[in-house]
Amino acid sequence: MGSLTPLRTMTAKETEMAPVDSSSERSSGHGEGSGTGGGPSGDDRPDPSVEYLGFLLGEEAYGVSVSEVKEVIRTMEILEVPRVPGFVRGVISLRGTILPVFDIKRRMGFSDTPFTSRSRIIVISLNGISYGLLADAVFGVIPVDPDRVESPPSGLKVPPDFLNGVIHYTGVSVPLERMLILLNLERVVAL
Repeated sequence: MGSLTPLRTMTAKETEMAPVDSSSERSSGHGEGSGTGGGPSGDDRPDPSVEYLGFLLGEEAYGVSVSEVKEVIRTMEILEVPRVPGFVRGVISLRGTILPVFDIKRRMGFSDTPFTSRSRIIVISLNGISYGLLADAVFGVIPVDPDRVESPPSGLKVPPDFLNGVIHYTGVSVPLERMLILLNLERVVAL
């Protein structure tokens, strides 16, 4: 399968309210030989990776493109709104801006779980509209080589039209291989 993509973990402080700067280049953390040029041979070619924000829904790891993420915030009071689909939890006021909050687990037909101290709202922006997505935990930014994205395996409980693919990666604190399910946010938030 080749080498696995390393994970940059986020500290507890970073996940409290972590604005994501998708315009700046970050080190991919590939270890030796990946200097600023990005290529394993140390040449000056740019790193071909795209970064994904990794988060948990239950025990499964999911990812959304960092370019779509504005920030990550702690959960807060969500005001329920009548006559909306069940996966729309309601709205929040974030610094004076009203955002709809989507429960991705409900959207995909998973069972609800209560909020914990690790629960977060991932604030995303699609086509100039901001949304909040509920996550059980946010665990890090993962550089992904687009050539390593695979088709989703059969048997996933996620509706196939919500998926962009999957990748395999290893964690830093737990060096086990895991699968990261890459979501197509435009389809997930479509009403």
